[in-house]
Amino acid sequence: MFVYPILAVILSFLLKLNAFGSVILFLAVPSFYLSVRGKKYVRKAIVFSLVTTIPIMIVIDYIAHLTGMWNVPNSILNWRLFGYVTIEVIL
Repeated sequence: MFVYPILAVILSFLLKLNAFGSVILFLAVPSFYLSVRGKKYVRKAIVFSLVTTIPIMIVIDYIAHLTGMWNVPNSILNWRLFGYVTIEVIL
């Protein structure tokens, strides 16, 4: 798990991934691995992320867009929540 971020960076540059591809590579693959190893905690983690993490991330990303600190120019979908928040950020 300590070497994986370095491998993910190399793969991200070699494959020239967009933001969504990078999210999958950096977050989904390790999450799947950890979910398989600790099956009894998966349900609690999903509930926690749905209830707290996703709403907080939407608020933080919205504020970051308004202040000009964060911008995702290309998204997998043209639709954005509140006109600013992309799907990649929510994931």
